Amino acid sequence: MTLFSLFADAARKAGDRPAIRLRNSTVSYSELYDRVLLYAAQLEAQIARPGGVALVLRDRVELLSTFFACATIGRPAAPIDPDLPPARLKRIWTSHFAGLLRDPDLSLNAGKGLAEFQINYGQGYTAPTISNNPLAEFYWGHTSGTTGEPKLVARSHASWIASFEAAETVFDFRPDDTVLVPGPLHHSLFLYGAIHALCRGNCVILPSAQFRADRLSAFAASHLYAVPFMLGKLASERRQMPGLRQIFCGGAKLAPALREACEALWPDTDIVEFYGSTETSFVSFHSTKNPGPETSVGRIFPGVQIDIRNADGETTSQPGSGEIFAASDMLFDRYVGGEKAGQWVSVGDIGCLDEQNCLHLTGRLNRIINSKGLKIHPEQIEAALATRPEIEAAAVIGMPDTLRGAAAIAVVTFKPSRQTGRAALSAFCRAEFGEGYSPLRFYESDRLPKTSSGKFALSVIAEALAKGDPAYRELI
Repeated sequence: MTLFSLFADAARKAGDRPAIRLRNSTVSYSELYDRVLLYAAQLEAQIARPGGVALVLRDRVELLSTFFACATIGRPAAPIDPDLPPARLKRIWTSHFAGLLRDPDLSLNAGKGLAEFQINYGQGYTAPTISNNPLAEFYWGHTSGTTGEPKLVARSHASWIASFEAAETVFDFRPDDTVLVPGPLHHSLFLYGAIHALCRGNCVILPSAQFRADRLSAFAASHLYAVPFMLGKLASERRQMPGLRQIFCGGAKLAPALREACEALWPDTDIVEFYGSTETSFVSFHSTKNPGPETSVGRIFPGVQIDIRNADGETTSQPGSGEIFAASDMLFDRYVGGEKAGQWVSVGDIGCLDEQNCLHLTGRLNRIINSKGLKIHPEQIEAALATRPEIEAAAVIGMPDTLRGAAAIAVVTFKPSRQTGRAALSAFCRAEFGEGYSPLRFYESDRLPKTSSGKFALSVIAEALAKGDPAYRELI
């Protein structure tokens, strides 16, 4: 069983029922199925070299069609944010990629040996060679958009199908569901929601390219995929969502006040928070109908095993936190270009299990900031800011933010007689990393405190900012 075989079976049963609904148009299952086969055949004919296909597309129907086409012939597809700065996009092309499908307005040099896929709608085609290998890699997802060479996580058909089965065991899915997916499809949460729905024969609603809360409430849907920022906007504007049975929220844990506001606004909706990653898929969940302790990330998914290990890598039986390792049929295969992943996988989170088998997070081995469902690497921003001639040093920390989950805050010290304003620093970071991956606010200070080992005392800086310490002055 593969994702294409699931989709093909759903499409044959659905016929002319809607598969994708946009603001002003609809694509039926029969239309989508024909398009997938056309793309698969032309993809197979045009791209001979082994490797993945990079999808740098704003058109979401084209992206889903091409994604399934890649799965049809056994090629991994990598949806990539088309709004990343061009220099950063170019760094993504590596020897692992064989083909590229891009927006026409993107001036990208595909690179040596990398074929640009061209679609010809007017000609007939020879049926593609359909791959039936469930262990083949079908998806290369980016763990982050902020590093010079982002990690590519390779997933097999079998791993996503296992996650479908786990979700269907726990949550309320029905044959006539309508699934609202308001986020970008290069984000794994939204891509997963759309692909799962299409493999079930459900209708996927793609409301607009840019998130707008007022456009969501115009659609009747049974399920919604969202990140905390989106729920915050919906709640603050008091948008009613009639008929909505479940909300699936990923990217970061909901602030208690936001969860309470959402539950009050939509009392009949089961609000589900996922904990997991591109590497692990589902690990645990917390929902309105099946809650865990408020301080936890919820109950462990069926089929998932958790191992808490100490600093020596040994399973710890002592009370307290350790590095969280997960094992399940939903794990990724490998980092592209690297060795196959082991039976147990960690993404660097620290935590513990309680007596109810609920998982609690207490920290991270690394400093990734989860903001609006995006993963921001502060070390990369610090290094970039430090190259500016007026900056002596820079520290970037994550601060709690009701709408975003967390916000990246940059604190800089300037060289003597050298200074600049927020606008220049913000523009610099947006050009380097993209708007969503840049600091929200900038502060200056005469000095940045350090630990005894010479690293920035990030907890001291965070505490000072939270208290409004006058030693830290916000740039305007």
